Amino acid sequence: MLKLLPALLMPSARTSAAIASHAIDRLRFDGTPPGKGAPRAGFFDIHLAGLEALTGRSPVAAFAYSFPPTPMRDTLHVDVLVPLLDNQGNAFPESAFGVFERVLLDLAGGFTRRSDVEGAWRAPDGTIMRDVSRSYVVTLDARDADQRIEHIDRFIREYFQQHAAFLELTPTKATVF
Repeated sequence: MLKLLPALLMPSARTSAAIASHAIDRLRFDGTPPGKGAPRAGFFDIHLAGLEALTGRSPVAAFAYSFPPTPMRDTLHVDVLVPLLDNQGNAFPESAFGVFERVLLDLAGGFTRRSDVEGAWRAPDGTIMRDVSRSYVVTLDARDADQRIEHIDRFIREYFQQHAAFLELTPTKATVF
């Protein structure tokens, strides 16, 4: 698990990397401060000062950052707005948003629901319309995003009986997927 340069495995000023591992594990998983309890890993002698000089981080942080990075993948960040009121001014029931959230889970694997937002838009006849909408964000794998975006758009227009749906797409990279 620990990949280090051979030059760092020096006989002098040795410290146990298992102690660093133990401190990271304890803080991350059960909140126990470092130095409390018994180490849960085997001992690997390493010159942690050399590792700190190499990485510019403390010995504990250097150990934590010794894991390989997760590769980034091409994704689309999709902002979605769903109005809270139908075209007659009646509020959609919470169950309608529950159905929509299940659709997002099925299509995107997850979603982030932001606070409700307010905005305005100009209708084709020039009338300024004001809306309160529920804001969602999903991240889609760029390889099959088009069909999923089309499905989200169609679902909002049909299920919520809207003339149009607001979806804003931003090309991104993410470690998920």
